[in-house]
Amino acid sequence: MPRQAIPDGKDSRPGLFSARFDGSDVEKKFREVYRILKEHGYPVLMVNARAGADFGDDTMAFLGQLKKKKGVLLSVCTWHYAEVTGSKYSSFEELKFAHGNDLDILPLRVCEDPWPPEPPNDEDGKAAGLLAMAIPRSRVFVDCRKLSEQEIAFRIAEELRQGAIPIGHGKKDGAATFAPEPRTSKDAGKPTSPTAAAGREDAKAWFSLAQKGGGEREGRSYTAKECFVKSLEIDSTNAHAWYDLGKDHGGASIKGATYSKAECYAKSLEYADTKHAWRNLGVHGGGTVKGRQYSQKECFVKALGCSSTFADAWHNLGQLDGGNVQGKEYSKQDCYIKALECDDTLKCAWRSLAKQGGGIVGGRSYSAADCEEKGKESADTAPAVAGNVDLDTRRNPYSGYADNVKRLHAKAWFSLAQKGGGEREGRSYTAKECFVKSLEIDGTNAQAWFALGKDHGGASIKGATYSKSDCYAKSLEYDDTGMHVWRNLGLHGGGTVKSRQYSQKECFQKALGCNITFAEGWNSLGYVGGGNVHGKDYSRTECYVKALESDSSLKLAWHNLAKQGGGVVRGRSYSAAECEEKSKE
Repeated sequence: MPRQAIPDGKDSRPGLFSARFDGSDVEKKFREVYRILKEHGYPVLMVNARAGADFGDDTMAFLGQLKKKKGVLLSVCTWHYAEVTGSKYSSFEELKFAHGNDLDILPLRVCEDPWPPEPPNDEDGKAAGLLAMAIPRSRVFVDCRKLSEQEIAFRIAEELRQGAIPIGHGKKDGAATFAPEPRTSKDAGKPTSPTAAAGREDAKAWFSLAQKGGGEREGRSYTAKECFVKSLEIDSTNAHAWYDLGKDHGGASIKGATYSKAECYAKSLEYADTKHAWRNLGVHGGGTVKGRQYSQKECFVKALGCSSTFADAWHNLGQLDGGNVQGKEYSKQDCYIKALECDDTLKCAWRSLAKQGGGIVGGRSYSAADCEEKGKESADTAPAVAGNVDLDTRRNPYSGYADNVKRLHAKAWFSLAQKGGGEREGRSYTAKECFVKSLEIDGTNAQAWFALGKDHGGASIKGATYSKSDCYAKSLEYDDTGMHVWRNLGLHGGGTVKSRQYSQKECFQKALGCNITFAEGWNSLGYVGGGNVHGKDYSRTECYVKALESDSSLKLAWHNLAKQGGGVVRGRSYSAAECEEKSKE
């Protein structure tokens, strides 16, 4: 996930951390989250559990503030959260108060399964009943298990900063965790601040200009991409803007955070569940939405959950051997048939059905030969060859028809390469051959260059030979936001990107510039002695510590930290021997 700066917390809603204060590492972590938020001006509240008699008074006062100012209960969901204890000021009582007073509840998950937590000593089921009502299984939560303190603080800040109420008691289950929606009836009629209203209008104006392809504003000319960025910098909740930014412009940098095409689709889905965004996210291999990772297949299934008549998604699901949609299993062949029942002009679906031996579409039986005939390309249908291109490409062509057809053919080869190769044009091709075919048509596909280098060690394209590291450098010419590409180029000693030579260390620094929480990047930077990242110098030991704070399961980083004599990771000191032991777990 890209690093995102936490904005100022002025005028944000209060948030009360509700947790089991037992001196654990989790408590220490969330006290650091609390500190970060306070540092940025957020009115967050957390009791000092060591304050004896004052503990209960603080809890009552904080809950009172939460109710009065319509704040958010920040539920730190450990395995024993909401356990019924003898205390009148326990996490159970806090959750009960929030639920009973219709306050918003933001679940911050730190426990493993089961979810929601099943606290102990609950023979009468009181805790289970409260959790089922206040934090049902269908409720979206923030998965904090692999997030750093900074990332968790950012997620909470987004929630507190918005005037709208995305989740909590009284909201529809499954609503987006961070999707500011219009207030419900309980807030109807309340005045909107003039500043907020003006900001929204300005964001809309930029978005409108973007949809027109850009134009003149404030005395200068802006491209459509620049307009989308301007709009999202003011209002990051515009799902349509995120979708268009990804689809038409391949992503961008917004407020210091770099978003790829796929990350734009994921951001769009945080604020609106749409079939197009789910399908396109699937086309790009899947991604993380609202704290949950979705595989490529799951994205296509989600798209069909939005619309069961979405032909493109049925075809995509078929290409992944089918799956379960709305409780029913569909085979590869079933999916192609469903696609054609929704849109019988989808040539790629006819060709795919031909490979399955044909089938019954719309009550009529088609042989493999019939399907192949219906799937033959013609001048007016050629753009349909790429069953895995982003939605609307066929309706929104490139600069020229010939270029459009070429690019779609390139994407078709690329899609076949991603599946490990296969049959095309009457012969069998390996994955490597498919990548080469794709790049011979369109040499600007960064992902194809990366895969050709990483998985196949390079190749000869149009008479020029590219080594593994040459492929990484070519990938970065067309997309310099790939943290894995920069790191891999560094692992091969560095290289020349866009006519500039990058050393091994500089490559690792560039990787971390793309994603500050890239554990492997920190480990690699430590291996070459450390360096400067985002204006701050990190020693070798500090790099290994940063790697482990991003991913505590990285065994190599534990081993490397052991060689440095150990260190402090997430507030706990580890000796060299302990680090070595962790590396062997």
